[in-house]
Amino acid sequence: MTDAPMGAPIGDFVERPGEVYVAKTELKAGALNLLDVLFQNITHIAPAIAGFFFTQFVVSLAGASAVLAYLIGVLVVLGLGICLAILAKHFPSAGGYFTYISRAVHPRVGFLSAWTFIFYSPIVTGPVCAFFGFVMENQLKAAYGFRFPWWAFVLIAVPAVTVLMFIGITLSIRTIVVLGTLEMLIVLALALSGLADRGAGGFTVHVFDPSFDPGNVAVAGGFALAVVFSVQGLTGWEAAIPLAEETENPRRNVPRSIIGSILILGVLLVIAYWGQIVGWGTNDLKGLTGSPTLPAFVLATKYWGGAWPVVLAAMFSSTVAVAIATQNVATRM
Repeated sequence: MTDAPMGAPIGDFVERPGEVYVAKTELKAGALNLLDVLFQNITHIAPAIAGFFFTQFVVSLAGASAVLAYLIGVLVVLGLGICLAILAKHFPSAGGYFTYISRAVHPRVGFLSAWTFIFYSPIVTGPVCAFFGFVMENQLKAAYGFRFPWWAFVLIAVPAVTVLMFIGITLSIRTIVVLGTLEMLIVLALALSGLADRGAGGFTVHVFDPSFDPGNVAVAGGFALAVVFSVQGLTGWEAAIPLAEETENPRRNVPRSIIGSILILGVLLVIAYWGQIVGWGTNDLKGLTGSPTLPAFVLATKYWGGAWPVVLAAMFSSTVAVAIATQNVATRM
């Protein structure tokens, strides 16, 4: 086993046959298993945020065929994921894209790509928490006349996430496994409720037909835009890469977590959109796109009555979990 010398070229830090280079860091090697890194990716995608917040917009672009657009988006992302899984297998490194691009293109390009993450992972927590706080404030005020200021949630959530980062990776990952499981179950439950108790238009599989547009909701070029947005909505499947040096058998588990998260969340989000569209009613999609209240809240009230806040709980779990997952990435990048 060889320690790489300080100031050595970047190429010298990558493993060669017969040689193993070990960086001296405080990262806990082998602290995470496959389930842990799988949920790092899943919560970074944020199932409840992706499945509930953007329904109206995607449907306004593609109509009922928004479901098909999401399915195509999943296939596109799967192709990207396979490419990244190959790199993750060959270069297990907390540097992530920095390492990959440095090795495949040039170290200076890798350096620049790593710095672009300043505009991504480190700053996500604040805006996401603020947005959820705004949604929660409005929903609680409308339903119960109770006002909880959005900024108060930010002041609570951001320090809490910071404390988890300080304590260590094991507790933060265990937290997102619990939160991620909760939000996925709620997203799935609402989708299945919609498929079982259909709105006007009944159950249909025509949502997988690109020409299916009841009510003429779709706009010109909307289907293509919906596919692009679906790809963006699945962003986060690469979040386990910077945890490679803390993962058991990273050459196997990190690539599996990439492909696994895309497949699991892809299926879940396709079902989520399908369930919301069918549950609302394919004959009233203009009502869905024009609803002043998030469709997920409307459907939860329809199916679960006073228990509708479970959808809010899913969004809370998604917000906190994605904040933790992005900071796991940011602190290592």
